[in-house]
Amino acid sequence: MFQKILVALDNAKMDTHVFDEALALAKATGAHLRLLYVVPACDVGYAQPYTFNQPNPHRLRSLVEQANNAGVKADFTEHLGDPAADICAIAQRWDADLIVLGRRGLSRLGELLHGSVSNYVLHHAPCAVLVVQEKKSTSQSTPTTPKRETTA
Repeated sequence: MFQKILVALDNAKMDTHVFDEALALAKATGAHLRLLYVVPACDVGYAQPYTFNQPNPHRLRSLVEQANNAGVKADFTEHLGDPAADICAIAQRWDADLIVLGRRGLSRLGELLHGSVSNYVLHHAPCAVLVVQEKKSTSQSTPTTPKRETTA
């Protein structure tokens, strides 16, 4: 049974889906959720004052409130650094039982060029990992009309 679930958010359009999966697990197991957003250090300009990008504290507070309203204890933290390594390190420091994060489904070439946070976490996490796959859009698929068979 999970007691502490770390939810890694990354400003992707699928964050809501990742959060919903983690919330459902927390409700079922009575676990505490900790929402985590790691700002990649390379995304912070040297000449600019440091600010967090979306999801901003207001968005994270809103998700915490949503979890609390569902009867789940939750909090959030933001961190500046390397998302992949920091997710694992924070999970270990917090003694998380489970990490929930999303996966965009990059091609192997895309993962090679851009790296894959989910792949790194799967191989280095100090606890169980749930990777939530991005849902593919069905609006681009063309519906097929069933064929009717007639007998003479």
